[in-house]
Amino acid sequence: LTERRLGSPQGASDLSLRRQLFWAHATASYQDLTSGALSADFKVHILFGEHLEAEGDGKAARLQYCRAYRASREASASVQAFLQKGVEALQAANLPLGEQYFEMATCVQPEHNDAREALQYVRDAMHAASSNMAQQHSGEETHPRDEL
Repeated sequence: LTERRLGSPQGASDLSLRRQLFWAHATASYQDLTSGALSADFKVHILFGEHLEAEGDGKAARLQYCRAYRASREASASVQAFLQKGVEALQAANLPLGEQYFEMATCVQPEHNDAREALQYVRDAMHAASSNMAQQHSGEETHPRDEL
């Protein structure tokens, strides 16, 4: 019966509604958990972040991951690891990845001067690269017929 219902347009609609209700309940449960005794539980924040990431909300997921690391006893070690990964990303010329690592380090410990400076550095570099690319493209706009 269920398979027949899911194969129909009505069944697909029921499934979509059930899925929405399930995740609404999961979100409410998460909020209940984190407002009480589990407010500092690393795993609860990570799990909810994974859910948000799977749902396509990367920004909210990163915020949950940040809360998880902040809640852990190893926040300082996590910041150092994020800084190291950010430096490795820069050495590999991957500015966007470096920015993500430095953002996470800054989110976990906003007062960390090295993290803030590294984030500003990579953002300045990305802005400069973007500006240079825009200038190069604005001067290169030619049509093959112009070269005849």
